[in-house]
Amino acid sequence: MASHFSKHLLSLIANLIIFHFITANASAGYLRACYFTNWAQYRQGRAKYMPEEYIPGLCTHILYAFGWMNEDYTAKAYDPADLPSDWQPKGMYNRVNALKAFDPGLKTLLSFGGWSFGTRLFQGMSSSEQSRKVFVNSAISFVRKYGFDGIDIDWEYPSGETEKQNFNKFLKELKDAIGAESYASGMPRLLMSAAVAAGTENIDKGYDIPTIGNLLDFVLLMSYDFHGSWEQQTGMNAQLYGRSKDPADKRLWNVAGAANYWAEKGMPKSKIIVGIPTYGRGWTLTDPQQFRGLDAQGQAAKATKFVQLAGTGAYFEFCEMLSKGAQRYFDRETQVPFLIADNDQWFSYDDVESIKIKLNWIRQNSFGGAFVWTLDFDDFNGQCAGSQLGRYPLIRTIAHELGGLQISQTPVSALPNVPSPVPTNAPPLPVTSAPPIIVQSTAVPYSQANILDPMFCYGQKDGFKSMPASSVNGPILREAFLLCLTGKAYRMQCPTSLQFNGAVGFCSYPSSLSSLIVGGPIDIDRSQRNTPSHQYFAAVFSLNNAYTTTAPAPPQPSSIVKTEVETSGNKQFVCETDGFFADPTSCQHFYRCVGSIAYRFDCPAGLHFSKKLSMCDRPNEANCE
Repeated sequence: MASHFSKHLLSLIANLIIFHFITANASAGYLRACYFTNWAQYRQGRAKYMPEEYIPGLCTHILYAFGWMNEDYTAKAYDPADLPSDWQPKGMYNRVNALKAFDPGLKTLLSFGGWSFGTRLFQGMSSSEQSRKVFVNSAISFVRKYGFDGIDIDWEYPSGETEKQNFNKFLKELKDAIGAESYASGMPRLLMSAAVAAGTENIDKGYDIPTIGNLLDFVLLMSYDFHGSWEQQTGMNAQLYGRSKDPADKRLWNVAGAANYWAEKGMPKSKIIVGIPTYGRGWTLTDPQQFRGLDAQGQAAKATKFVQLAGTGAYFEFCEMLSKGAQRYFDRETQVPFLIADNDQWFSYDDVESIKIKLNWIRQNSFGGAFVWTLDFDDFNGQCAGSQLGRYPLIRTIAHELGGLQISQTPVSALPNVPSPVPTNAPPLPVTSAPPIIVQSTAVPYSQANILDPMFCYGQKDGFKSMPASSVNGPILREAFLLCLTGKAYRMQCPTSLQFNGAVGFCSYPSSLSSLIVGGPIDIDRSQRNTPSHQYFAAVFSLNNAYTTTAPAPPQPSSIVKTEVETSGNKQFVCETDGFFADPTSCQHFYRCVGSIAYRFDCPAGLHFSKKLSMCDRPNEANCE
């Protein structure tokens, strides 16, 4: 009884603390946004980031990177793992939105686009009233369906008078449709934001600032990437101020210059949210014995252990470098630091000192707040050796300086459970394209299945299990099996004509139990399997076999991002865009390209990767040669 009372009291105290966070957030006035990147889940070790790493109060808004767009301009998920599936009942969208139960003042937006998305689909979508209507209605229905509070547009970048005017029309129609949907559904109006350029040339070419200032709730100023390894000399990634030696055309090539330029052109300061990176840009010095400061000659820094992208590193990697002897220097003119590790690895980055200076500048100049790219690049798990700053030292600094909050060290994963919010049931808006294909899952939670022992999976590793003889009424169907997932049992069904083989943990033909393995327990009509929501299921069973490869320096931002990675022998695989791709050297392997990094996966034994379906399939259907 006392134990039960103590647990209840602790839960009550936790909820009161959360309420205090939210009350403080509402009164502070500054917007503190944080980008969540879907692909951080694929990193290894301490760099793997899941939504439950979040600590209540860190952010006022979370922007989910990224939403995607079909060729017909309808909204879709960037990654099938974003959506619910039989192996992951929630999906990443739901897991991020579930954070609002722990942080009730938190708002979430789905960000459509991004650098790797490119401009082609945005250009086409915005070019006519009909195509704009398709995306607008589809996007509103999509974000409502998955519980988001708004839409963020990350078009990098509109350019030229035609695209500038089309962007205006698109935002106007999106705002009108959002208002109409809110009125019809009785639900709060969706938020509407855009990530925007910091360079004056891109600003002038791409934005009618007074117009979009009236349409958007806020803009996220991407005030970083001012310098990087696409240049042949060192420079600051996100300098607050310029340098006295900067040429006239680069005087605004800094955080203060970009933010003030937006304000001077007509964007209300209260709507300008200033970007702060939790990553840095780096170089390998050409001659570290000669000159080691700004403007030193160099090429892209070596790929770091976790980010694995030459020329880029995460804050948590920099604090590890410092703990191992790297030297930190602070440039008083630009008000940001850089470090030198291993004698020739030079990185510009932001730390607690430079972020405090930026936040003070934001307050003094009455801007609307700050956002970070990204949650997962901060020291989110507090594992930096020798650091006394704890979890999220950079983002907690923003919460304290702009929100007046003392953020705890307790992530959502360690908090008492809070009931999930009731899903929204807003009527969908009409989409003038083919309707989505709905696939009925055959997986049934144990509470609905014919299983007598709900404790069967307790204490067992996640995976597929044979149906226990003592757990069923009547004959044991060999087509049925169980999925144990986080201690719970889910009844699954093999596809037609296949039976579950408990010795190896997969479905196969009865006549040849080891000759063929199917990639999942759902029987999907083959005519339907070209839809994105079906791509992931066959792949997820081999995630433990995935590995990444080291990538060299990316090209200049003006070109297509293309990363070459080593495979077997001397052959190389090139990531030209994100997605699933066949391994040119093996039918039984495939690549998942995420953020220019290639992850290599095994198909379940006996299956081949199908280029047509972007998933593992029977060899005679995959047609791999």
